[in-house]
Amino acid sequence: RSDFELVRLLLADCPVPRRGITVDQLSAVMGVMLPFLAPDEIAPLFAQIGDSPCGKLLAEPERKWLALYRALAARRADEAGQLAAALLHTDHPAAAARTDYLLGVAVAGSLAEGDVQRAQALWREFGRQAVRERQDQLPDFLRAHLASRL
Repeated sequence: RSDFELVRLLLADCPVPRRGITVDQLSAVMGVMLPFLAPDEIAPLFAQIGDSPCGKLLAEPERKWLALYRALAARRADEAGQLAAALLHTDHPAAAARTDYLLGVAVAGSLAEGDVQRAQALWREFGRQAVRERQDQLPDFLRAHLASRL
């Protein structure tokens, strides 16, 4: 089954309450939905997940990631930034594997709040990990954006 079908079945439809969704599956689905759906279009999905027995059984890491995606879907940059920063400071493997994503959200959220010092502190703490993990342009973009705020 696709990640989308699993997320829908195990979180939204929830025929049998159980914990069976991973951060990887949740991230794959949210990564393709969030950029394209308006907050009012995706809000019913988050309500359905939150109300389902399966949603209530999510383990702590999955609940934290779901909260992050909910904040991103609602376009609440400050809340998303705080949640991403908190996830960066965990030792969960999903956070370590997505340092670049979390750092981008945390830095953008800090800048949206006008907290340049916090954004720079996050970059100093986690920037090397983001650069090491991927060969994409996000670290360069963040570094340039932060440098323009000095």
